[in-house]
Amino acid sequence: MRAVIQRVTQGSVSVAGETVGAIQHGLVVLVGVTHTDKPADALALAKKVAYLRIFEDDAGKINRSALDVKGELLIVPSLPYMPTAGTGGGPVSQTPLCLSWLFLCWISSSTHCRRRGSAG
Repeated sequence: MRAVIQRVTQGSVSVAGETVGAIQHGLVVLVGVTHTDKPADALALAKKVAYLRIFEDDAGKINRSALDVKGELLIVPSLPYMPTAGTGGGPVSQTPLCLSWLFLCWISSSTHCRRRGSAG
């Protein structure tokens, strides 16, 4: 399981021109999963994202998490598969995922973050 995390002042996801998710101050998290990932992996990733100190404190130092600043999370299942890179320039294998598995991992991550006080 991998995540690309971007701190944002606002973010949104649109499908076919319709906004399906939007946040203000917080994190946009693009998540890729493989067939070997388990719900526990999603929970571990959710904890890392929620507690990642990526926001500035009062002294201007990067020392606060999304939970500390009450930031919102927009979790986006970014890939229907996660390619494995080999020694060449292209993907070696592509593991297809069923959407229900991707959804399970997303729900697990989102639920943990909501319990800890971050919107998402």
